[in-house]
Amino acid sequence: MAVTQTPLASATFGEKVTDAAWKTKPSWFVISANDRVIDPQMERDAAHWMNAKTTILKSSHVSLLSHPSEVAAVIEDAVSTVAAKAQ
Repeated sequence: MAVTQTPLASATFGEKVTDAAWKTKPSWFVISANDRVIDPQMERDAAHWMNAKTTILKSSHVSLLSHPSEVAAVIEDAVSTVAAKAQ
């Protein structure tokens, strides 16, 4: 991942969000409890502000690589929940 990941476009940091989806749509959040890139407390706070269904993994910043089954389960839960509400 370190070899293939490219930097974000600098414009990313200047863009303004005018209508955050989490304000009106259900949200899920995976907190990486051992994250050394983003403070796990900041992740918890963000999940709380979003009223997100939260999963905490004993993981580093890249939980999708170290805990793929658990992250996939969160995605599957989101898909099934949204699909059920759409019916």
